[in-house]
Amino acid sequence: MNQIIVKFLNTVRVSLKFNRANDYKNISYLTSKLSIFSISFCISILIVAKGIINGFENELKNRILSLIPHIEITYNKVPYFNWREDEKNIREVNGVIEVIPYVNFVGLIKNMNRFEIVQINGFKLDSKKFIKSLLRFISIKSLQKIEKEHNVIILGAGIAKSLNISIGDEISIFVFNNEKNIISFNYHKMNVNVVGFFKSNCFLDYKIAILSFKEAQNYLSYNGGITGFQIKTNKVFETNKIVDLIKKIKKNRFLIKSWTKNYGFIYKDIQMVRKFVQIIVILVIFLSIFSIVSTLLISIKNKSKEIAVLITIGAETSFIRNMFILYGFRISMISCFIGIIFGILLSKNLTNIVMYIEKIFHYSIISKQIYLIDFLPIKIYLKDLCVISFLTIFFSLISSIYPVQIASKIDPTKFLS
Repeated sequence: MNQIIVKFLNTVRVSLKFNRANDYKNISYLTSKLSIFSISFCISILIVAKGIINGFENELKNRILSLIPHIEITYNKVPYFNWREDEKNIREVNGVIEVIPYVNFVGLIKNMNRFEIVQINGFKLDSKKFIKSLLRFISIKSLQKIEKEHNVIILGAGIAKSLNISIGDEISIFVFNNEKNIISFNYHKMNVNVVGFFKSNCFLDYKIAILSFKEAQNYLSYNGGITGFQIKTNKVFETNKIVDLIKKIKKNRFLIKSWTKNYGFIYKDIQMVRKFVQIIVILVIFLSIFSIVSTLLISIKNKSKEIAVLITIGAETSFIRNMFILYGFRISMISCFIGIIFGILLSKNLTNIVMYIEKIFHYSIISKQIYLIDFLPIKIYLKDLCVISFLTIFFSLISSIYPVQIASKIDPTKFLS
């Protein structure tokens, strides 16, 4: 065992000295630096690409899916009064963690002769988990005010911005009795004070306003009735199975749909892009590693006499082979280190860089209408760094096989005669 360790250390020592002999004017020195640069650059770009895909998936799970219901139930005839029994039965379904009764309706908000159509929601705030999720986007003071005060509302930040509304302003809301035909004049008007904004930095800021549950019932004269339930699950990507279980509770009484019906395309698109990125990761690393082949071949050609001397003084074929394998391994390790460091630094600052570019050119690169959020999300996972590093080193070792075979078969008589 000791002999193997000593032999390995000697190989490393000779390999380092052998390759340090390359001076700045030597072409093998230049190609080795270009190899390190190209591989590092590819690794950095791949880390950023993976980070963006992870970021969008993370925003879908933790931002959009924390706001929209995983499953939504609306009753065929509203208001529905016998909802407490249904709520109890739905809570017993496997996978359901929250059942939130709600009242919602379409309203037309008016301010200074400007109008916006908005979905107004009144939630029964009994669930601590649901309140906690709302507090990520609404201040606790605003949430307390809609529960304690009358004729108050929380607006989406996008709506407030487009209508130039500030906290404390009184606004008019026109509630239509026939939501399918809001052009008709069949409506009633209510005046409310704005006590806070709902800010999620996504498209929901332009769609949602929140009232207290009781006031929403009073405005619509529901007398304790509800529109339906919003349901949260602990199996976000298995909601269709939970939908089937809920359907068995009371058939033909309500309409039920999961988040995948309206927003499932987002997740599918993210997964599709993820697969393409994974393929590109392998191809780009595989192609960039060929620069190691050229570096080793040039180094072997320039050092043919030195290799011949080593063989003449008794160096084994395995020694020559391992020496150049270590050289290729060293290039890949240095490339991985530089690429990962630069990739992480670029990822951490890319969101700010994009925002700065948008500010300079007055152009929105990340549009809510396309991406559903207004910023570039990035999330770096350790497993992605490990996979990229492993593939880089693995392909570098594979690519070293051909050059080292050439080095081990050098005939000393051709160079020492």
